[in-house]
Amino acid sequence: MSDEQREQLKKWHMQCFEETKVSPDLVLKLKSGDWKLDDKLLKEWTHCILKKYDLMSEQGVFRLDNALNQVPDQDKTVMEDFIDNCLPKKASAPHEIAWNYTKCYHTKAKEPHNKNKKLDYLNIFY
Repeated sequence: MSDEQREQLKKWHMQCFEETKVSPDLVLKLKSGDWKLDDKLLKEWTHCILKKYDLMSEQGVFRLDNALNQVPDQDKTVMEDFIDNCLPKKASAPHEIAWNYTKCYHTKAKEPHNKNKKLDYLNIFY
C-alpha cells in the first residue's frame, strides 16, 4: 500500500467513524484479528469503508470490476476466486453482506494455505 493510499484509507476510517458512530476500540480489535464481535455499528462501519473504496453499493452489491481494477493482471484470477468464495450466497442487509465479506476476506487470507498468495490488495486496514 502506498503512502497516498494509506492516507486515503485513514481519511475514510475517520469519515466512517463519524457516519456510523462505531467505537474506534472495536475497529482496533478487528485490526488485531478479533472477528468474533457482533456489533451492528461495526458492521455498518465495514459497509461504509467498502462504499468509500467503491467496492460495494449502498444496497450491498459487490463491485467486482472495481475490485479487480486494483489488482495486477497476474493476480486477478486468484483474487476473483478468493472474492467469490467470500461473498454471501444469499441476500441480506447491506451491512451484513459487507461484514460477512470483510470477515471472510481478512480471516481466510491469513490461513496457511493462502500464505503464498498475494491477497492484500483490498485490505481495509492501514
